[in-house]
Amino acid sequence: MRFRFLLLLLLCGAAGTAQNIHETVDTTQRIPRMGPNRLFHYDLCMGAGFIAGPEQNGAAINWWSSSVSFSARGKLKLWSWESIVLDLGYRYDRYSINQKKPKRLPVDPLAHQRERISVSNLSLAFCNRISLGKHGNVQGRYIDAGVYADWAFRATNVYLDQFFDSNGPAGRERIKTKLSQLNYIEPLNYGLVFRIGSDNAAFFGQWRLNELIIDGADRNYPDLPQLIFGVQVTGWLSGKY
Repeated sequence: MRFRFLLLLLLCGAAGTAQNIHETVDTTQRIPRMGPNRLFHYDLCMGAGFIAGPEQNGAAINWWSSSVSFSARGKLKLWSWESIVLDLGYRYDRYSINQKKPKRLPVDPLAHQRERISVSNLSLAFCNRISLGKHGNVQGRYIDAGVYADWAFRATNVYLDQFFDSNGPAGRERIKTKLSQLNYIEPLNYGLVFRIGSDNAAFFGQWRLNELIIDGADRNYPDLPQLIFGVQVTGWLSGKY
């Protein structure tokens, strides 16, 4: 009799346990598709850096030659650890020409107080992103590697000269000369891009594979440095996916 009573208690307890197990959490809610670590994500990106790299004879630049960029970035998640990243935006490259070394570029060969070649680009970049480590709905740590293409839709050559003038109000005169529609700038350029970042900040580098300066009919010109490196900041649209 006691055995039957004990068996009945066990059966009732097992039934209650089974009933508790089958009380699962409601899974009818859909997981969002938009977000930093979801299927789709888009944001705005701002970058700033320096232009550097091996200098060819006659095309020396100053160390403060710089580049700034603004772009829209979209990301498509393929797997938990891999995504495709697409950037479309504007980049402004400013090459400060060194005036203390001989110039073999297709510019005025005379030395000026300051001189620069500025190039405005419409830029497109396509990268494969590898996520590092596990994280929630944040970008986390990542590595990007891919290619880019530029359309240089505007280029100018600006140089500044200063002359001493005893008759002038300040005893000197400054003359600024600006040349546009430069026919020696290659309009279509391409190269490689690499980024390593965490969340909303990244270090980047890009290397132009073609020559920016077009050779003349009877003369070969040196090319400007091909490397741009710096930092990029995203997250301007955080919470507004």
